[in-house]
Amino acid sequence: MDAVLEQKLSNAVAFATWLHERTNEIEISIDRRAQIALSILQHSLDIGDAIVCLLHNGLPGPALTLARPLFESYVRGYWLLSKKVSDKAVDNFIEGRHPKKLRKIINELENNVDSGAAWIKNNSKVNLKSFDELTHGGEPHYLRHISEGRIEPTYPDAELESYLDLALEIQMRIGHILLSMANDLDGLGQLGQFASTVRGVSR
Repeated sequence: MDAVLEQKLSNAVAFATWLHERTNEIEISIDRRAQIALSILQHSLDIGDAIVCLLHNGLPGPALTLARPLFESYVRGYWLLSKKVSDKAVDNFIEGRHPKKLRKIINELENNVDSGAAWIKNNSKVNLKSFDELTHGGEPHYLRHISEGRIEPTYPDAELESYLDLALEIQMRIGHILLSMANDLDGLGQLGQFASTVRGVSR
């Protein structure tokens, strides 16, 4: 593991620890829509934690397999919080009737930079196909287990760093949602400082 990947893992662990300590016992008044959305976003946070644990323990393949669930759970939680989503659509989602495909949800989002929707759309355009292949054990995995005369994981550190960046970015965005709902201005300030620091860690 190179120094950059090691530093990114350390940052991810530090942020997850801080966010859990900051939000685990908060009490906020929310409606049913927000409750469901936050439960999905909590799942996304858990997946991000799992990715960090797997990478830390030398299991890059299983970590990257979680790329699509990480992204999809964030997008679905974000979508449910959108005011443009009707109450009927929320009810259908909760009750499992006519669930919308991920790509349709992404297409419905406005291409807005300030709201974060543009970030979702851009990542979907660039990464969603590879996320699908990683989740289903496709070419990105088996090509990275073949080397001269050996069978072993050979995932480039730069590639792992990129996916770790994605996981941490999603966790920070979910953290912003949680802290905003709790009106935790001090926490939002700390999150902003942390984001500025970790986004500057690169090769």
